[in-house]
Amino acid sequence: MTQQPEESNRRDAIIQAAVQVFAEKGFHSASIKEISAVAGLKSPSLIYWYFKDKGELLQAVLSHMSPLFFEMENPEALLELHPESLLLLVARGYIAGFENPDVKRIFRIVLSEALRDPTLIKDFSDAALRVLNFFTDYLQYQVKEGRLRPHDSASAARSFIGGLLVYVLARDVIAPLSAGLPDVETYITEQVHIFINGLRT
Repeated sequence: MTQQPEESNRRDAIIQAAVQVFAEKGFHSASIKEISAVAGLKSPSLIYWYFKDKGELLQAVLSHMSPLFFEMENPEALLELHPESLLLLVARGYIAGFENPDVKRIFRIVLSEALRDPTLIKDFSDAALRVLNFFTDYLQYQVKEGRLRPHDSASAARSFIGGLLVYVLARDVIAPLSAGLPDVETYITEQVHIFINGLRT
């Protein structure tokens, strides 16, 4: 069902408000009431018209803030991209998502609070799994089309995304690991080069 413009605007306002409140208060300390007030809603219960709970709202926040999640909205259009082009798109989109200061804050909050609440990491992971599952399907399709050699696509996808996550952690979270870290474009280009060379037919 297509959302009416007013409904779409209200949903966007809720997401923007959640970004602000999550970044300031943390996920657990943020309340639906506070998010509702920042969004300018008449009643906090209106949020539940768009999101079943705070966890689903967190997923929407992550999807909204990352250009990579936006690209995944139409995955069929990406299947025919040459592997190198798709890998660069995934890598740049993944890391670009963390250029937003609010994303960095929310990422740190999720990592710290997930130790106390395993359900939080599930909500965070559900958003990331959309990208991982698409990437796995994409690699399988490229094997079927003869562009890449047969391999375990699920392992390959996790290996590639894992390399990107290590970069983000070193750059934005675990400062001592950032020593000697190359610039983003150098890292991405080398990561794609190594990956492609390992899977060429």
